Amino acid sequence: DMASPGDTLTYELSVTNGPVTGPITVTDVVPAGTTFVPASETESVDFGSTSSSWSYDAGSNSLTWTGELDPGGLDVSDGFSPFGYFSLGGLGVAPLSSGCNGDCDDGGYYFTGLPAYTYNGNTYTASLFSVNGTLEVGDASLSFSSFANQNLPDSDTPNNILAPFWRDLNQSAGGEMYAANLNLGCGTALVYEWENVPHFGSSDTVTMQIWVGNNGGCVEGGIWFVYANIDDPTTNATVGAENAAGDNGSMYYFNGTGTPVGAGTELLVSTLQGGTATLGFEVQADCDSDVVVNRGELSSDRGDEAAIAVTQCQ
Repeated sequence: DMASPGDTLTYELSVTNGPVTGPITVTDVVPAGTTFVPASETESVDFGSTSSSWSYDAGSNSLTWTGELDPGGLDVSDGFSPFGYFSLGGLGVAPLSSGCNGDCDDGGYYFTGLPAYTYNGNTYTASLFSVNGTLEVGDASLSFSSFANQNLPDSDTPNNILAPFWRDLNQSAGGEMYAANLNLGCGTALVYEWENVPHFGSSDTVTMQIWVGNNGGCVEGGIWFVYANIDDPTTNATVGAENAAGDNGSMYYFNGTGTPVGAGTELLVSTLQGGTATLGFEVQADCDSDVVVNRGELSSDRGDEAAIAVTQCQ
């Protein structure tokens, strides 16, 4: 942006909450080379509350707002998938044959260079596909889910977990696992399938899929759990999802609590947007330097963040 002496500059700071559950403070010192325009403060809060209104303090030559915004997060709930269950083997997809990275009881399959996909607002091109009924979005842990299912969210690794049915499964005793990038005609989706994979030490089996919509198509950002068969659905297991930090997530079923999944169940994994605060003000440019730099700062119990806007003077 360009400005001349006497021009009015308008700044707007927009804050959208993620997992923060406590107070949030936004501070903006009026940038050097400008003068605050009296009574120019604007404030709008959606899905949250204000404890200290956005206002200018002449002593510090700054504006401050404090309030709380509804946290965002993840949600796993009933929701129809676009295509339901299709056997990948029935479509001619070959089963995975890498030997589960050496352990078909508690191992899995590691993928890199995947088509870009989005989960919880971030983009990934890798995944860890575990025998034990989970998919790690990305590869931060570089490990597969153990036989011990977690009550999500859980800060213990692995994190960023999609869990259609996390329990002690054992592909070395039977069944197949598949992964394919399917062309849907309006985009593509990565599909991961457990087909007749047994529970450890049991003849009970699991047949289910995770559908992940790739970026740039009609199902971008969409994630679904689709079930063809779950034997013994009320056993100890985890059905849910969590974020990369393991401090925010959603449970649909855990060790007997919640709704058991079974043949025909379809679940949607959604990202819930938190509350927002939009804060604005105006200044008059003096242009006694080459540039005007405005810096807004946010503080919360999760740390500090900053946003910067630069205007060239002429």
